[in-house]
Amino acid sequence: MPLKDWLLALCVVSLWGLNFIAVKVTMQTVPPFLLTAIRFALVAVVLAWAASNVQVKKLGDINPLALNGWMAVCAAPMLAVLSLATETGHAELPARMMADWRPWAGLAYTVIGSSLVAYTLWYGLLRRHPMNRVVPVTLLGPVVAVAGGVLILGEALTWQKLVGGAITIIGVAVVQFLGGNHQPPAEPEPGT
Repeated sequence: MPLKDWLLALCVVSLWGLNFIAVKVTMQTVPPFLLTAIRFALVAVVLAWAASNVQVKKLGDINPLALNGWMAVCAAPMLAVLSLATETGHAELPARMMADWRPWAGLAYTVIGSSLVAYTLWYGLLRRHPMNRVVPVTLLGPVVAVAGGVLILGEALTWQKLVGGAITIIGVAVVQFLGGNHQPPAEPEPGT
């Protein structure tokens, strides 16, 4: 069997196993109907994110920082209306924000680090490289988050976290280095 088929089978088996773990853990606390709705919502979110990446790739040679800025300008009014309609405690927000530096640090990290810098780099990578080489790297996000929790917050580093991180890193490495032809495609991807 070709390596491509083995990799596909491995992905299916690992996702199926993850499904059983998630169901076992959540069935104890979440009603089955809600769990099913959450799983379908998760699939919808993943498909929407994939479609948005394809659209960004099709845009071609556009400045990633400008793209990120315009998306923020368009999203901010909609998110503000949604926040006002669904959340409470807006009157106390200014007092809470003035009381401590931590909310401001969190907001700065969210705006600058995880949005502006991260997505500008991400869109730049999508512009310059094939999607099948860029997207698997996102699987390293949980590994970085766990490492940050251990290093910054002093969380316990268990053997399960080490094994899970190692499997994730090995999986991404297999896709990156053994996952197929490293030559540029004969026909460029849409938008390139």
